[in-house]
Amino acid sequence: MVLKGQILVEISAPIRSTQPANHKEEKRADGSSSLELRANLGGRVAFGVGEDCFRILFGIRYGPMIPTHRRLEYASGYIGLGMHRDAEDELRLIAENENKYPEALRLWVALYHETKEWLALINVAETLVGAEPDEEHGWISWAYALRELNRVKDAQEVLLQAEVLHGKSCAVLHYNLACYACLLEDPIEAKRRLATAFEMDADFKNSAKEDPDLEALRGELEGMD
Repeated sequence: MVLKGQILVEISAPIRSTQPANHKEEKRADGSSSLELRANLGGRVAFGVGEDCFRILFGIRYGPMIPTHRRLEYASGYIGLGMHRDAEDELRLIAENENKYPEALRLWVALYHETKEWLALINVAETLVGAEPDEEHGWISWAYALRELNRVKDAQEVLLQAEVLHGKSCAVLHYNLACYACLLEDPIEAKRRLATAFEMDADFKNSAKEDPDLEALRGELEGMD
């Protein structure tokens, strides 16, 4: 079973570093200049511009001063750096109603996947599906978390619902349904789904050879190339 299509915004997030203090002037996208500061303060390094640098240096998080889109950028960067607690802190400082927007829900999905909080991931992925059913990522993540809790039949049912919307375009949907069918001792359905996944994306042939969920089909996979 695989999880593809993680959606993270690529940004320059505040980071910690062991580099000496330094600064440089950089050009922003709008043409203006800004002073980028790195300062080592008692073992903690701050990186940012103006208000953001002050915020990190002194551990102060100003709700009204930092717009939601910036907090989402920070959270995305933190997730990419493996700084999960910092990412969660940023997301929890977003207004409750805005945390239900798809942009925030995608980051909660990414965070809970990284931290392996499967029950939380189920809840937020289901919410994402409700908000954006046309986005495959929510469906795949929802089913993935169910599988991790050994709720394989439930995971299969989620993706069968998703197939109505994404069956013609989402190879990972068919691949994961193959895994679920194999675990549910339905090798005919598993092979049918694998054939569809391979046709849509040949890279899954390599994934299948090492996937523990497909162990029961290991001897037959070579013949499906």
